Amino acid sequence: MSDSYDTLAVHDRMRILLSEPWQVAYWTRVLEVSEDELRSLVREVGNETHLVRIRLTELREAAAESQQAA
Repeated sequence: MSDSYDTLAVHDRMRILLSEPWQVAYWTRVLEVSEDELRSLVREVGNETHLVRIRLTELREAAAESQQAA
């Protein structure tokens, strides 16, 4: 599996391929999300990593703001 991680690190950090189990494992670890959360994010914004990261940041900031307001 480390070869797959190395391949991702070198060749493709721009897209998340949910059809590849090793990519799901990699991105859930890197983004600190569950597989369901990752799939939901990709469904919402597409599989480009920068869009997933932007949306995840928005969701986390909104959650932090709602906790502070409570």
